[in-house]
Amino acid sequence: MAIHDSTSKAAADAASKMSDRMSSVKDELGAMASSLYEGGREHGKALARSASHDASRLMEKGTEAAGQLRTQASDLAGRTQEMVRERPAVALGIAVGLGVLVGMLTRRR
Repeated sequence: MAIHDSTSKAAADAASKMSDRMSSVKDELGAMASSLYEGGREHGKALARSASHDASRLMEKGTEAAGQLRTQASDLAGRTQEMVRERPAVALGIAVGLGVLVGMLTRRR
């Protein structure tokens, strides 16, 4: 019976140690999961800030480019009006030529 009692006690001790170890592993996994969550959240915030900054920068560049295009279009319109006033026959000839060219390109075959 002494062998049975010592075996039972050894099994109980092993089970207790295993339970303690499992509890420790569970706590470690919880801490790791929490750490990964926080790291991922911070990384996500950093990516969002970077994307927002890049979007703002692109918006500024786009606005600047639109302003430049607006200025160039205005200059071109002014020069075109000036040329039409100075040489109306040439302007009419160019308009007719462009009309014929567009007509030929868009004509159905």
